[in-house]
Amino acid sequence: MADFEQLREQLRQARGDLDSIDSALAGARERLKRIAVRQNALDRIFNGDDPQHQKERERLESEKAQVQAQIDKQRAARGARRGDEAAILKDFVLLTDPRDGITRLNDATPILLMPVRLETRFKKSSVVAGAERDQLWVRIYPDDCWIDSFDPALTETELKNAKAYWLAIWQAGGVKEQERGAWRGLVGSHGSGRASWIIEHYKPINNAQKRPKPRPEDVILTIPVQDSMPGDHGAIRKYWLAVWLADGAAAETDRARTTLETAVGADRAREIVERFVPVNFAATLPRGVTKGAINLELAFVVFPSVETRQSAWSRAPRMNILPDRFVFIGYRAEDPPLVALGNPVPSPLITGPDPSAVEADQLKHDDKGNVVMPDELKWLSDFDRAVDVGMGLRIDLTRVQATDGFDRVLVVGLRLNADATAGKTELETLLRHHSLGRKGFSLVPQGTATNNTEADGSGFARLDDPDQSFDNHATPLFSPDSDWLE
Repeated sequence: MADFEQLREQLRQARGDLDSIDSALAGARERLKRIAVRQNALDRIFNGDDPQHQKERERLESEKAQVQAQIDKQRAARGARRGDEAAILKDFVLLTDPRDGITRLNDATPILLMPVRLETRFKKSSVVAGAERDQLWVRIYPDDCWIDSFDPALTETELKNAKAYWLAIWQAGGVKEQERGAWRGLVGSHGSGRASWIIEHYKPINNAQKRPKPRPEDVILTIPVQDSMPGDHGAIRKYWLAVWLADGAAAETDRARTTLETAVGADRAREIVERFVPVNFAATLPRGVTKGAINLELAFVVFPSVETRQSAWSRAPRMNILPDRFVFIGYRAEDPPLVALGNPVPSPLITGPDPSAVEADQLKHDDKGNVVMPDELKWLSDFDRAVDVGMGLRIDLTRVQATDGFDRVLVVGLRLNADATAGKTELETLLRHHSLGRKGFSLVPQGTATNNTEADGSGFARLDDPDQSFDNHATPLFSPDSDWLE
């Protein structure tokens, strides 16, 4: 058998590969959904006598077959890698008892304690036919802070709102209050955390070319384009500036149209007038400001093409950094503590439905209306399954322990499959994902009230303050210090 360090590295490699495969599977299933949307749209207008319709149908069927083949290949790879993980885990679990495992850790590396919630029941259990045993049943439920539900892919709605945000930013021309207004709009739809991810992940290709406005009342007309600048952008720019300044005057508008047609041709001019209208062309000016008294500019905002997802989320929420095993400790008077070791905890541990799973593995109802849980979620509702995955324990008791109970019970565990560097990266990833989620993430000052009382309220606030998060983006939240005592 390989030593501890080798087994740990092999296990992490296998689990990293599985995570990559799961991400690829989720992406492929989202592509299937997009193909289905295009197929349904084509079916609504399909004309069997139209060669273009027939060609498009064949193309979509071919694309669908290719994606399905990728999914089948990834499923096979997942099954093989899952077998590798199980083989490695068989040896590694022999080294995961926290009572022994803690001796392998470096005392200079701090241990972060994260909260779990316990549910306990005293039970009479039939161990052998006719013989009852007193037991304590313990369920372990990790706090929400463990759960990673972050999905990096943008939805179509997020993409649409991101474009609106960036267009507003370009129109603001560096005027902070106008940029703040654009941020408020995005935060109102997605929350500060998710809004931060959206604008970090999706931005104009030519974002470095944003131009400042001399004055807040000045106008920058914006035209969104996809992937690249149109070759005749100079003629487009000249036309729309002239039409905007014409302010509805027929003669000036007709003259601008004639100039455009002369430059690009009648057909292209018609396309420009229909497709390249500045998004803020009809925006009103501040009271008392006339078009002739402002600085006017026009900008093309070039957006990249990205794949989006159809559903609100594409992967099941999961816990990635749970301990390898939990140990129960029960304290009673002066007696030696009762200690029980749980089963190995899988990583990741799934905590919610997987929208990309096949139909057989979806959360659903049977013919009688009963909820049918997918195998990965059964630990939440089935105590036997919770015991199997280390999130539940059946602990044999003496008659005195069963009668008098315990003064205090707790569970502790260690994540031994991660060394100091890997553990640091995993924690940073989890906290970053929380900070980029809809609910956001914050560190509260010591002494903050956790409960509402008659005298005062807790430090929790449901409302997301977009002005605060806008300021947080503009200035550093803290100064890094390399001295850990500080």
